[in-house]
Amino acid sequence: MFKLRASNPSNTIILAGSGRSGTTWLGNIIAANPNVRVFFEPFDYRQVPEATCLPLIAYARPDEEYPDREAFMRAVLSGRVENSWINQQGKRWWATVRFIKAIRANLMLGWIDRKFQPKIVFTTRHPCAVILSRIKLNWQSHLDVFLEQSDLVEDYLQPYLDIIHNAQTPVQKEAVMWCIENLIPLRQLPHHNWVFCTYEEFYRHTETEAKRVLNAIGIRKSWFTQRAIQKVSMVTRPDSAILNGQDPLSAWKKQLSKQDIDAILTIVDRFNITLYDSDITPHKTSLLKETHQGIAA
Repeated sequence: MFKLRASNPSNTIILAGSGRSGTTWLGNIIAANPNVRVFFEPFDYRQVPEATCLPLIAYARPDEEYPDREAFMRAVLSGRVENSWINQQGKRWWATVRFIKAIRANLMLGWIDRKFQPKIVFTTRHPCAVILSRIKLNWQSHLDVFLEQSDLVEDYLQPYLDIIHNAQTPVQKEAVMWCIENLIPLRQLPHHNWVFCTYEEFYRHTETEAKRVLNAIGIRKSWFTQRAIQKVSMVTRPDSAILNGQDPLSAWKKQLSKQDIDAILTIVDRFNITLYDSDITPHKTSLLKETHQGIAA
């Protein structure tokens, strides 16, 4: 069997999405194939010293040249950046497929695609569900990281600066963060041949969605894959909706206050993201409107 070696970046699969949006569950399904090797979150400079050329959540203009970033990204996508953090799910020396799970790549996907042409899967989840999970984990929002990137402000954030600056509570700040992390890839989506899926559709139609995603990225479904589909995510929290017998699609309606839900949905609406509202499932028809508002391919 051909052993996975440093090779062409276009042979790599990237799974991108906001943290707590279901990337681990979907990632476990992809990685269940024994021929897939996971390179875990390589764009976090706090864990990967080579990533210091990137802000914590980096934006990259699709048509811009970034020599330092390009060299690092080529090394990552070619499998030449490794440490115990990246290899935490095992090396699988026999693997033939390189798979990168990344919650910090959303704003670079257009550039990565243009420069390296990997297979890209982008997933999203209802903002209320994501924010509820982040608040429980006491995650910190990083709005300053976005505002410090002048090209990101110029290309996308200028119309929303008042919303960003007026976000005061943890819920409001996390709502703004969700919007920024999803706005850019949603706008760029129609310009690229990415595989798009939502947590809600994946949860409701797991078999169908898993088959669609795996076929699109060239991964064969196997017994191992089937077992992963039925298995709860390895990082599911003890107080998660699934483990407590609740519906993970609607748990946020019970656990968030009406005031917090209204605050989140108001911010999402002001960012002109119509994929999600007070319903627990996404409005796929609105995605057509969503994606055709893009300004940068």
